Amino acid sequence: MRPQSKILFFVLMLFLMSITLVSFFLDRQVVHLYGSFKKIERPALTWKNWLSGGYQSKMDERTKTHFFLRSALIKIRNQFDYSLFDKVNAKDVVKGRDNVLYQKAYIESYLGLTFIGEDKIDSRLDRIKNLQDTLANMNKKLLVVIAPSKAAYFPNNFPVRYDTISKRRSNYDYFSKQIIEKGINHLDFNKLFLDMQDTISYPVFSRKGIHWSSSCKQIVWNMIAEKLEADSNWKLGRLKSRGVAWRHPEGEERDLYDLLNIYGYKDDAKMAYHDYYIDTTDIDRPLGMVIGDSFFWGLRGLGFSREILNDGQYWYYNKSVYPTENGIIYKKEDFDLLSTALKNDIIILMANPSNLVDFPFGFESELLTAILNPPSPKEVRAKEVGRMVKRIRKNEDWFGKLKAKSLKTGTPIDTLLYIDADYFLKQEAKKKAAQGLKN
Repeated sequence: MRPQSKILFFVLMLFLMSITLVSFFLDRQVVHLYGSFKKIERPALTWKNWLSGGYQSKMDERTKTHFFLRSALIKIRNQFDYSLFDKVNAKDVVKGRDNVLYQKAYIESYLGLTFIGEDKIDSRLDRIKNLQDTLANMNKKLLVVIAPSKAAYFPNNFPVRYDTISKRRSNYDYFSKQIIEKGINHLDFNKLFLDMQDTISYPVFSRKGIHWSSSCKQIVWNMIAEKLEADSNWKLGRLKSRGVAWRHPEGEERDLYDLLNIYGYKDDAKMAYHDYYIDTTDIDRPLGMVIGDSFFWGLRGLGFSREILNDGQYWYYNKSVYPTENGIIYKKEDFDLLSTALKNDIIILMANPSNLVDFPFGFESELLTAILNPPSPKEVRAKEVGRMVKRIRKNEDWFGKLKAKSLKTGTPIDTLLYIDADYFLKQEAKKKAAQGLKN
């Protein structure tokens, strides 16, 4: 082998060894990727794992996803596909004309490709009306909020492949008419923003995002507050602006763009960002909860749950429950639906038109069933204890002591968890009762 070849071989081997060593010790990527990824933990290095080959196998699997240049190479590949072939490497995201990004479900919903039929929509709306009337008899309010659809707002920028598909009746088309006919309390922001399209001062959507803009949220917040105040003695907080600045899209207004995981493309469009504050002068704080899709996140981030709904819960797609508690994201099954819902003065059901295919995510039928067949006190208590058990498991010190006690006494850990959770809740109830007597 010639000297030059030896040097080249040595340099190449040194480069490959360097990459291997860096990948082994460096536990982060050189650039950030957006989206959800499965995290593979580093396996424990033991003689048994090493001799069996298990360690090598798991490290090989981990290296494939933790190679420190992986994220940079993915973004290069994605940029190449996007710029040269209009190809998007993000699940359910499509690129339309003029670099307008959509989620496929929004386009298909707008075109009527996901229409579930009149009977299903009527049945759901009848149940919502039944629930509205039932809650009204309990002095509680139900409000349906329809968020806007980017597909309805930008129907002329769809990808070319949709040009041959004619629009037909959609879930929204039928839903929006029937909700009026059935007398359901609602706000239709899809219609409102379409009607305002030529007169509104700020963009409703950015080209890079799927959710409504920051500017829209002031209109939405204040209209919901006004609607909830109707026929009540409440005075609710208003979202106000000290001023506005124009910046390139950020946060929710570039959520689809972030999922592309590319280095970028030329886009000079800017969005309006307000310096918001909440007018809380002499306001009332009724308790409320929201069952909705991702369009509520932005309002919640501005303080809607805190200031309008008295720190009420947000049941995301009627599955996960926010706010979290000590880092725990509870599921709806962790709560007794009837007692949780009926402690509220306000229940808001929210979705954008693409999610009307499932709206309101089973909540209306589940609550009506619970009202007709209420749970026993024992079942309600079991839910409370179950949540407390999760809190104990999350507390390393507390849970560690219980595990040690279980090993020492032979008592099953689940038994000890139940005993501690039940005892803690009883003590908390006594403290609250004593505090109530003082007040």
